[in-house]
Parts: sequence; structure tokens; C-alpha cells
Amino acid sequence: SATVTGEPQVRYTTNDQIPVMEIQVEFAGKDNQGQPQQKPLHVTVWNGNVAKVQAMNLAVGQSLLLEGSVAMDKVQTTEGQKRTTAKFWAYKVIPAAADYGLNIVNIAGRLGQEPSDDVKYFESGNMVATNSIAVRRPKKDTEPDWFRCKFWNKTGESIVDHQHKGNTIGVTGRLDIEIFQDRNTGEVRHTPVLVGDRVSFLGSKSNGESHTAPAAPAAVSASVPAPSETNYDDIPF
Repeated sequence: SATVTGEPQVRYTTNDQIPVMEIQVEFAGKDNQGQPQQKPLHVTVWNGNVAKVQAMNLAVGQSLLLEGSVAMDKVQTTEGQKRTTAKFWAYKVIPAAADYGLNIVNIAGRLGQEPSDDVKYFESGNMVATNSIAVRRPKKDTEPDWFRCKFWNKTGESIVDHQHKGNTIGVTGRLDIEIFQDRNTGEVRHTPVLVGDRVSFLGSKSNGESHTAPAAPAAVSASVPAPSETNYDDIPF
């Protein structure tokens, strides 16, 4: 669920004049110290659903239940650097109660790096394994969506112990937007992350074995350093 933070804007595609609605929302999350923090998200409503949403007369502050798919888009900053931003394509938009909270994301794709390459341990005894998962888009001959994922404790340990780059896994978790200040420019940055609560090992190219790893804790109080970069030119398909 999310809260509308800006007036919805409608535009039309150049060639086909298909209506597209853009909505800025926020959803509840936590910062890297475990404190409550609102996370921004860009929502797009397409074609026939636009009229249905327009009829709702959405207002700033209204709570919504959104159902759809998440895409990871690459955008170029004014400094010429590429950043990943999350875009939510909404199939359903439903008014919701203000205190209604739901944040579930399901993906399946291939691990973009060796799980043991980015593992961090904390004095508290917790550990986190970070990886990027390449998820194919429905349209052929397009770049996959790269989801940066974090797996805590037993879930992370299971991935490190049993999985390798290129293996296919399914992940159920929650979308998070990490908010931090760029050390070079001082600008506030937003980085989308999928926090994996449960994973299914869907097999590698050499075998078809699959099983489900144990669930990770719902919340962990720890400050997580930024993970290493994934080589996005090395797609594991």
C-alpha cells in the first residue's frame, strides 16, 4: 500500500495517443538504523486503466493498494553516471484504509554474481548477502531487469552455501528504497532494493533440483554498507 504525494499527471504517447498516468507515492519503510522512513516510488498506470483511476479523483494524502509489476530502469544523471530507479506499473489501483500495510514482491531470475562475493557480518551476529538478480522482461531482445537483493542470516547463508552465479532462484520479499547522500555531490540518492524473506532454488543449468530456503527475520537492526557493483554487461543467461 502507498500514499499519494503529488497530483496525478496524464500524458499521451506520441504515436498511438495511448493515455498514461504518472503518480508519485510513498510507502512505509525503515532507514538503515531501523527507524521509520517514508520511501518514494514512481507509479505508472497504462491505457484502459487510466480512466478507472481518473474516476477515483485521487488526492494528495490518499492511501492506495497497488497491484502490478516492478521494473528497474537505468537513468543517466547530470554527471553522466547511470543510476537504477524503480518504476511500478500498476494493473490495479484500489483505495485503501490509511493504516493498511502490504508490501510483497515476487521475482524469479538468475544470480548475477557469486553469492560469496558480497557477504557482510556484524558484531550483533547478523549477516547479509547481497546479490543482483537478472529477471527477463516479457518483450524479447530487451535487457533484463536487475534487482539488487539483500538476504539476511539463514536465508543468506543458504544462498552462499548452495548457489552460484547463473543459477535460477525465486524470491519473495519486500521492496525497499535506500535513501543516502552522495559523498561526491552531496545530493540525496534513492536506490531500490529487494529484501528477500524467502527464496526457492529453481535449479542451475546443470541440474533441475529445487527447494525452499528458510525465511529470514522480518526486521534486523543493523547498518548495512553499500554493496559492490555488479557487472551489468555480464548477463548470466
